[in-house]
Amino acid sequence: MRLHDQPDRPRSIPRGDAPFMKRVFVIAFALLFIFSCTPGSSREIEESQTSNDAGRPQIKGTILLFEGNGCTQDVVGETDASVPQIANFKQTRAFENDETRSLLLTDIPSGIVIRLLDDPDGNMSDDWVEILIRQPVSDFCLSTFEQSFENQLLRVTFHHHNGLDGKVSRLEIRNAAAIAEAVTAEPESQDGQAAVAPAASQSPPPTLMVTVTATPSRPAFAIGMEMATVVAVIDGDTIEVQIDGERARVRYIGIDTPEIGQPYFEESDQANRSLVPVGSTVYLEKDVSQIDDFGRLLRYVYLPNETFVNGALVAMGMAFAKAYPPDTKHQEFLFDLEQQAKADQVGMWATILSTATPESEAPLISIVIDRACSQFDSPGDDNQTKEEEYVCIRNRGSASVDLTGWTIVDVAGHAYHFFDFTLSAGALVRVRTGCGTDTETDLYWCFRQSAIWNNGGDTASLYDDSNQLIAELSY
Repeated sequence: MRLHDQPDRPRSIPRGDAPFMKRVFVIAFALLFIFSCTPGSSREIEESQTSNDAGRPQIKGTILLFEGNGCTQDVVGETDASVPQIANFKQTRAFENDETRSLLLTDIPSGIVIRLLDDPDGNMSDDWVEILIRQPVSDFCLSTFEQSFENQLLRVTFHHHNGLDGKVSRLEIRNAAAIAEAVTAEPESQDGQAAVAPAASQSPPPTLMVTVTATPSRPAFAIGMEMATVVAVIDGDTIEVQIDGERARVRYIGIDTPEIGQPYFEESDQANRSLVPVGSTVYLEKDVSQIDDFGRLLRYVYLPNETFVNGALVAMGMAFAKAYPPDTKHQEFLFDLEQQAKADQVGMWATILSTATPESEAPLISIVIDRACSQFDSPGDDNQTKEEEYVCIRNRGSASVDLTGWTIVDVAGHAYHFFDFTLSAGALVRVRTGCGTDTETDLYWCFRQSAIWNNGGDTASLYDDSNQLIAELSY
């Protein structure tokens, strides 16, 4: 206790007892010295308690953890950028679970390190990611923890073991300068090598371990790609960039977006602008062709966080997947994204595939060319195995559709006409190039000259009986 905590009424002391008074003052001085110099004194404890009650020194900024990639789905937990900070998700109610897959940084100051670890106790032999904040971050979504990259704002280093997305159990926030000091303070042996300290009886917590990781000048995935800066967004699938001081237009490979005056032009244009705003850094991947007939670079485009821009537009329902042979390196992936976008009826597909209205309660009409069940390259010699070459039509809607009078056409103009055929809801039918007996699931083109579908790439177009394009698939 402190001296001013003594009872208000002092003990009665005879004035003439000088030795006794001297002893009292000596003892009082000693107590005052001890309490003022001992760590953990009442004053320090009170200050510590005051700081704790305030929730650490207040620092502007918010870190939101999300269950889904891309900062989507439910928020798992929220904290600020106070330093130092450690949260074991299994021991605190501030975080609902350990299923986070992405985080959103808002108004985060520079000079801090954020670590997310799989192990709740901080064991770094399991998966973990380190995020170094280089410059103040106003708004940034780290869409997945399983990536390593760096830009002007931050550096992300993922230490892979068996996967981290959806398995984060610990959050740490530390001062980057303190970590740097810990690295430079490592003692050296006489031969100039870092000395290895003998094991102590009580080793420091794993969270205090310092790992020095060499990072490349560009993300590992972008090695060999062209680095460029976006200087203009032309439309949904074209941008203008600057590469080594030279400006060039870039046309995205494998996709096509609506043109001016067509439905969803403005939406796809805005989607592209949100993905690659002017001033952003992009990485360009070449396929086979260098330029198109208009002198534009043909490229796959990536963001520093590995977002595949071409694919993102298709997945959002803002672009069609369309093959432009011979540049088809990622075409299968783009087609798969389009099929998923159609199934989910996102973006433009919500309008194209659905005709249901609340007033009429009309059934959903959705006829697609299904890439997953089609086989455009039959085994062996295509001209000898034409029965095994087929295009698959699927009814994803809620009602049967009469296909009588409908037509399937390839790029060369070869056409198959449906005669007296109805496709039930949820059913599929394979239109085989060769000859055979028609059934409910298999129809035969019986084209005798040769195989129809080109192995190197082709486009299947489906028209209804009024010659309106219903579905199209390029491969």
